[in-house]
Amino acid sequence: MLWLSPKKDVMVNEVIAEQNKQNIPDGFDEIRQAMKDGLTGVWAAHNISEEQWAAKQAYISLGTTLNTAQELGLDVCPSEGFDPKAVMEVLASDGLADATHENVVVGMFVGKVDTSQDFHHFFNKSRKAPEKAYKIIE
Repeated sequence: MLWLSPKKDVMVNEVIAEQNKQNIPDGFDEIRQAMKDGLTGVWAAHNISEEQWAAKQAYISLGTTLNTAQELGLDVCPSEGFDPKAVMEVLASDGLADATHENVVVGMFVGKVDTSQDFHHFFNKSRKAPEKAYKIIE
């Protein structure tokens, strides 16, 4: 699976307008503009580009998909270990994506691990102790 996000011009000129039209009734143009201004204000306040923000949204979706796949008993592995521009070239050449308007953000492998292959299960998995991996603030 691949997550693609819109490029800046598409985000600003199409996606926001479509989202506002879907969520805010006609006749509320001031609210639609306030929502757009609020989002662009967030980008500016956090010094983040439109494309970086869209990529973060893709990661939220990825997290939800990882959890859902696990619930369905599927083995999944998120991946950034590829050249997104090269992947986009392949997708665009096959008409599966629009390199002018989209970016490849992240991928995920989906399937079932072949447990008969010793290599995948030969080594013990090691994880950092929870207190070294994250911090809970109460």
